[in-house]
Amino acid sequence: MRASRVLVAAAAIVALAVGVALRGEVGHGAPSHGAVAVAERAIAVQEAGYRLSIDRSSGLVTLSDRSGIGFTSFPLFAVAGEAPPPSTTHRWFGETADTVTEHLAAAGGADLETAQLTASPDWFTVTFTVAPPRDTAHPPLFFFDGRRGFDLARVAGGFSPDTGHGGSGRLPAVSTLGRTPLTPAPLDVELHTPAGWVGVGLVQVPNATTLRVQPDGAVMVDYPLRVLEGLRDAGGGGIAGGRLAFPTFVFTTAADPASGLSEYHEALVDAGTAPARATPQPGWWQEPIVDTWGQQVADRAVRGSVAFNDAWVRHFVADVKQRYGLSAFTVVIDSRWQAALGDATPDALRFGGLTGMRALIDSLHAQGLRVLLWWPMWVTGNGPSATHGVRVPASVVDPTASGFEAGMTANIRRLLGSAAGDLNADGLKLDWTYRAPISFADARLGWGDTALYRYLSVIHAAAHAVKPDSFIEASAATPQFAAVTDGVRLYDSWTESAWNLRAAVVAAADPGVLIDGDGWDVAPADALVHAVASTVYGVPSIYFDSLWGNRTHISTDTARLLGAIVTLSSDKGPGSAVRLPDGGWSYVVDGLDRARTLAGGRGLLVWRTSGGSALVGHVLTLDDDPALIPLPRPGVVSIVAPDGIRVAVTRMSGSVRATLHPGVMYTITVG
Repeated sequence: MRASRVLVAAAAIVALAVGVALRGEVGHGAPSHGAVAVAERAIAVQEAGYRLSIDRSSGLVTLSDRSGIGFTSFPLFAVAGEAPPPSTTHRWFGETADTVTEHLAAAGGADLETAQLTASPDWFTVTFTVAPPRDTAHPPLFFFDGRRGFDLARVAGGFSPDTGHGGSGRLPAVSTLGRTPLTPAPLDVELHTPAGWVGVGLVQVPNATTLRVQPDGAVMVDYPLRVLEGLRDAGGGGIAGGRLAFPTFVFTTAADPASGLSEYHEALVDAGTAPARATPQPGWWQEPIVDTWGQQVADRAVRGSVAFNDAWVRHFVADVKQRYGLSAFTVVIDSRWQAALGDATPDALRFGGLTGMRALIDSLHAQGLRVLLWWPMWVTGNGPSATHGVRVPASVVDPTASGFEAGMTANIRRLLGSAAGDLNADGLKLDWTYRAPISFADARLGWGDTALYRYLSVIHAAAHAVKPDSFIEASAATPQFAAVTDGVRLYDSWTESAWNLRAAVVAAADPGVLIDGDGWDVAPADALVHAVASTVYGVPSIYFDSLWGNRTHISTDTARLLGAIVTLSSDKGPGSAVRLPDGGWSYVVDGLDRARTLAGGRGLLVWRTSGGSALVGHVLTLDDDPALIPLPRPGVVSIVAPDGIRVAVTRMSGSVRATLHPGVMYTITVG
């Protein structure tokens, strides 16, 4: 951890101006960094990105920027069960170079609560431990003393990366309860104040499902106290040293929510709870995805329908190859090829069981394609939409139950293995991650989000043990889950703005993580711009062949243009998506913009390296207006149409301007 500065005073108000770096114990009268006015009753923390003042009498923390403009204030206090009245408690503090520890005890001396604040230059953390509460019926409240919480008078608005539970209200929340696109979304909420944005997030994956700012200013996390009292804390919350411990909170400050999410990611990497780098990406991971689900819906060949079968998949793939002009892509055989939900055995009548499905997958491999199988989370059994009308209630999958790990590992081996009796698929599209139950057989192995983490970790580890380059995608967008998934799918949407918002959340919180742009259920009017954006920021997905979701026809010209756009996705290489100020996208690899949207998202430029020192790429626009094309480096620029005719370019500072025919793929070279 980099050096921090906790400044304390020995007596009445004094001004200290001693330029000495602090490490180790800091006590009364210790040297300090910078110029600061402090009082006996106050503790001051001054960092590169913020200031803190902690009132010794009340425990009230005031957070300001470096110039002294206040973000907000809050009590360094947690209410777990019955709140001790302030008049019956004793409070005292201990300080070191980078920590302030607040202790609370009852009038009789019983230890009630400890709050440890640890400062870093760009963020600070707070960890609470409390005496086991008498009241376990209500979830704990943090930064709340029973009377006041965050000073919401200074809060003008809020932002949540969880677009399913209120993303922009003044009281933001993140939750994995109920249908939500990103599950979990980053476990961080942002508050807009006069000094900028304050982020409040969780460092470890919690034994909980919801983080919310309440109208009274309290931060509520729905830890089940009755459950936690019986658990040994492993980071998600539980008993440690006879006391109830909770995951650590991290506070960030930023100019905007996206920057706040980026700071959140950096704080988690620093804490060791999120991977510093994205999973290494085999080249095929960036090939476009062709998913059967959209055309299934258009053809009414959905879950368990006799129309969804081996012949249907073969025709769908052949038709997409012909109509879209695609040769290398990943096929997703979507819901539901199984005999029953959560069953690794393919339907015998529709797909010929294990033998028939293996033959289908092998035939797709022989065409140079990869195959992902749709897999439903949390449920097993036929359910209400079972094959051939058989209605058997679905059962809940419990990742903490006895035998889960062995059973799930055996399923993965059957799905991805190449031995006789295995299906030899290349990965899984995990769906319904939001359908977690609220009770578990063995909460020691996880409750809430930690149970989902365990579920995904078992799948991910088993998959990569069977097939090291297997691709496991889900919609888990919080940085901690990048260790147990290989990509984030943006999930179903009906607007391009929603997909862009989700992609922006993932790009900020999970830099370098592969983003599946999804495509169910793209509106026909948005299909081309969605293909452009998702080709730049991640991996584009095609869900439809001849019909859109509204059953209108997809023209041959539109299909060919979509195919030409999405084919470019695999040219980019492993990198990070970046949202541009104009709402567009770039994709950065080793400091170079390898892809970029143009013309307000109605065009794109994708570079690939070629022999020698020249940069070679492709550029396309959807309109005939002159396009401004940024150049990644100086050099002689050539733009050539498919028929070999050169396009006139006008040189500008760091870019060229050219008039391109809409829908035509040009080759661009910078020599």
